[in-house]
Amino acid sequence: MTSIFEPSGSKARRNLAGLAVAVSLALAALFTAAPSYAESAQPADPQPDTSALEPGLAVDYYYVKLDHLDQLYAWLDSRKPDPGAPLATIDFVANPQGPVLGTKRGSVVAAIITGYVRFPESGQFKLLALVNDGMRLYVGQGAEKPILDDPRKMSDRLVGPADITVEANVWYPLKLEYYQKKGTSALVLAWMRPGVGEGEEEVIEAEFFAHLPD
Repeated sequence: MTSIFEPSGSKARRNLAGLAVAVSLALAALFTAAPSYAESAQPADPQPDTSALEPGLAVDYYYVKLDHLDQLYAWLDSRKPDPGAPLATIDFVANPQGPVLGTKRGSVVAAIITGYVRFPESGQFKLLALVNDGMRLYVGQGAEKPILDDPRKMSDRLVGPADITVEANVWYPLKLEYYQKKGTSALVLAWMRPGVGEGEEEVIEAEFFAHLPD
């Protein structure tokens, strides 16, 4: 169980992320005038055959220079993706030399990450991410609205937390769109389990991700 608060080797910027999470939660508590209701994600239907699943998440890379994630969509029909090795988990922080995600590059990388995520218990989870530059996260069958959405080009910041209501130990489709233009990069996906308090964020571990190979 890895907290997003805990610095580790080259990932020492997480201690700054921890402070940002605390501030984000405090502001949400202060300025939310009405109660927020968790969205219920829809499990995959049908559920994928467990014997066919492989560990990690599939990823396609696009080497295009972006200032906003929306610009990626214009490239999808004209650029062939560069499939990368599956990502065991979403836990990447790098200096300007990279690597960005699973590439050998330090800049100008966009990625579409797909697969499935399962949750270890039923109830209301909070999802959050440390991001540099931009990202959108969709969870659930037929999800049209991202649960985490910050497509701008900016330095390290926390996106979320966002509430999601789920069932335990069923697979949910996941799609994460991301880009990094230049400089430092970060993409760390974390959750807070039902009933836990501030400071108990966990980076989502590899056992909770899977994908179907092509």
